[in-house]
Amino acid sequence: MKNLLIYSNFNKLLTFAAATEMADSVKNILKTHIVRNVGKLFSANLIAQAIGLLIYPVLTRIYSQADFGLFNVFMSIAGVLIIFSTGQYQHAIPLPKEDKRALDIFNTGFLLLLLTTLLTVLLLPAFCRLQPLLNAEGLERYVWLLPVLVFANGLWTMLNNWFIRKERFTHISVYQVCQNSLSAIGRWILGVLKVTGGLIYGAVLAPCISLAGMFPASRKTGIRILRNCSKKDILSAAKEYSAFPKYQLPRALVNLLNTSMAIWFISPAFGLETVGYWGMAFLLALTPIQTITDSLYQVLFQYNAKRCQDNLPLLPSYRKFIFIALATVTPLFIGLYFCLPAVVRLLLGNNWGETAHIIRYLLPWILMICLAAPWNFTPNLFNKQNYGLIFEIAYLVSRLLVCIIGVVTNDFRILLLGYSLTGVVIIGAQTVWYYTLFRQHDKTATK
Repeated sequence: MKNLLIYSNFNKLLTFAAATEMADSVKNILKTHIVRNVGKLFSANLIAQAIGLLIYPVLTRIYSQADFGLFNVFMSIAGVLIIFSTGQYQHAIPLPKEDKRALDIFNTGFLLLLLTTLLTVLLLPAFCRLQPLLNAEGLERYVWLLPVLVFANGLWTMLNNWFIRKERFTHISVYQVCQNSLSAIGRWILGVLKVTGGLIYGAVLAPCISLAGMFPASRKTGIRILRNCSKKDILSAAKEYSAFPKYQLPRALVNLLNTSMAIWFISPAFGLETVGYWGMAFLLALTPIQTITDSLYQVLFQYNAKRCQDNLPLLPSYRKFIFIALATVTPLFIGLYFCLPAVVRLLLGNNWGETAHIIRYLLPWILMICLAAPWNFTPNLFNKQNYGLIFEIAYLVSRLLVCIIGVVTNDFRILLLGYSLTGVVIIGAQTVWYYTLFRQHDKTATK
């Protein structure tokens, strides 16, 4: 009997140990799974952006500040059209449990993309008339490229979110590396050949070629564009996820205007050369940040969407992220502030020193971006796009006032300072709102 009791207790101990080990293994697998996906995207983004950035010391010695200014004006116009192109339905693709429903959403966005591309073609004469308004000499020569860029970028945003849903982060990584590599090489070659508008041509050709290479991979993941779906299914999906065009689209548009609007004020008031400095500052300052935040966003979106579907807690990981980000980025930015002028002169040449001063003004705002950008999917998780739109409108109005004050006073520094400080205030409030949403969700979540 004693031996049987010892044997029974020993079996219980083994069962408990096995259960504990299994639980730990599941946690480790989950952590490894997330880290692996973030690692894929981050590595690809790092390589892609490094290629893009490393070519700029060459490009700044081939193209003038005015060339970069015209490029930024063109891309700001294209950006607005791209926002409209899919009705922002792409953000809904990772949300449904069934792939069939996700495919209906994809096709809804694709039909809107075709319509937007056609409208862009019809509006080309109107875009030509923007040249004198924006003081952007030569713009009319390149507006015909707008429909091409709109279609290529719109289709990629749809495929990108489909790949997020299917956890095909390798496909996203390959596209990013190819797109940036082709853009860098193309602009360099066109510059050497002294092709006028080489910056714009390179930026348009790169996504088109990269997208063509993604179609075989997309078909293997179940994409059937405008196939195996009915008109009824598409209309039903459009209605069910109508919050995205209603709220996410205006929010994305306002978010883009927060950046592009400044270019539209700076160009006529301070000239294309200043726009060139401004665009280069955003490139150098935000590209490394976006390399990290975009990778985190895509993985965290998929991970938290699944946890939200399963009614699991979200707040602990959000708290941990904010703490780690603040502890890591703040000291880095302090050191960066002091070495920026020397670094910019070394990279771009002595004629680009103004870029370093612009970045210094923007550092507080960029710090806030590091905290909030990876979690910008939060309103989509809880169907709160309408409140997200309110934040973006407040952002737009405050920056509109700042730009007007800067132009009226003819003081670019006032515009810069106000642009940065309004970003700090609005994103700070947005971060607190995300925290509140997670806390409310966790009150009813399964522990």
